Amino acid sequence: MFFDNGPGIPEEIKSRIFDMYYRGNVTSKGSGFGLYIVKNAIAKLNGTISFISRPGHTDFQFIIPTNSIAS
Repeated sequence: MFFDNGPGIPEEIKSRIFDMYYRGNVTSKGSGFGLYIVKNAIAKLNGTISFISRPGHTDFQFIIPTNSIAS
């Protein structure tokens, strides 16, 4: 699990945060590609990613099954 102490994710954009090139607001300095890459990498390992956000804090959780990682 990892945490973000940013402004939080408004309800109206929560469904889009994993979209390619999506930036949540105009002050974002990134390309909007990071969460898209993370979600797809986790999916390739048969894992899941989820989050809970409220003003000032977002918790991301990802689960990767141990049998999906090559030895």
